[in-house]
Amino acid sequence: FKKIENDYRELTHEKIASLKTKLKELQKDLPHIWTHVYESENCTGDILSHSKNTHHAFNATNCEDCKYMYFTPNTLHSHDCTYNAPQGPEFSYNMISTTLLKDCMCNFLVWTGNDIRYCIECHSSSNLFACTGMRHKHHCILNKQYSPEEYEKLCARIVEHMIHTGEWGEFFDKSASPYAYNEI
Repeated sequence: FKKIENDYRELTHEKIASLKTKLKELQKDLPHIWTHVYESENCTGDILSHSKNTHHAFNATNCEDCKYMYFTPNTLHSHDCTYNAPQGPEFSYNMISTTLLKDCMCNFLVWTGNDIRYCIECHSSSNLFACTGMRHKHHCILNKQYSPEEYEKLCARIVEHMIHTGEWGEFFDKSASPYAYNEI
């Protein structure tokens, strides 16, 4: 022990490189856990628990019929969701930093609501399309309120146009981001 202690008392770059090489060789033959999935059925990913039919999910709990999830607990029938806690979305797609949403798509920082699409920082609302900063609002497009009938007709026209241009279902373009590409 004293000899080894003396050999490595002063570490040089060469000694560190040698130790790293020895460690890699040692690790090759040792067993290791490749995934942490607990009390789950038909799931793939890592750090999953109490989930069912959830694939490509990481750090997710109590999820069912989901795909491409990261740090999104308590989520049902949703795809492409990231940082949606403490309550994940239901029947939703392309969600970032949301909570308590149902039947929503392509939202960022939206909390508590349903039927919300392409919105940013809207809370406690429903039936919103392409809105930002709305609170306790219903049937709005581009922050303008409409009657339920007008809202449905206008949304159908906008969706038809978005499908034609290939924008429907795609998350916000990077040019709409309030952050620079290299900002943390």
